[in-house]
Amino acid sequence: MRRASLAIVLAFLLPPAAVCAQSTPAPKPDFASFAFMLGTWSCRTTTDPDAALIGRTFPFVVAADPGGYSYVATTPHAKRYLMHDAATGTWVSTALTTDGASYSDRSPGWSGDAIVFTDAFASDGSGLGSTTIRKVNANEFTLHWVGPGAKGTETSDQTCSKS
Repeated sequence: MRRASLAIVLAFLLPPAAVCAQSTPAPKPDFASFAFMLGTWSCRTTTDPDAALIGRTFPFVVAADPGGYSYVATTPHAKRYLMHDAATGTWVSTALTTDGASYSDRSPGWSGDAIVFTDAFASDGSGLGSTTIRKVNANEFTLHWVGPGAKGTETSDQTCSKS
């Protein structure tokens, strides 16, 4: 009886062999089309539903994670992670804000000089919209968000220049 009890306890405490076996790491995504974004940028808000934000600038710092599986963009109010979902072939962008909200959006990839991310989730219940990143040149890109707001469809635009 004691051996049977010990076997049952061990069965619950020890992970199955498949969990212990090392798996083959996923291939690293090809971030070549995003490489121009690496570095420190100064972004200026040109349009926004909140008039107090128009004309304000903020730092936007983009770095590759050391493992090579994501890019991390940091602003004063959020940290955004860019990853590639190999199963769906889409780019996934997930943001965690300093006020506790989180957002996730997806894109099939670049079309010319632009990539459009469609919001898939907003933890604060805000409406889902889309963000377009447009590469102007190696030292400038724009961000354009459009989505539902308190006054109907709203937009927010930023122009970012390499610092």
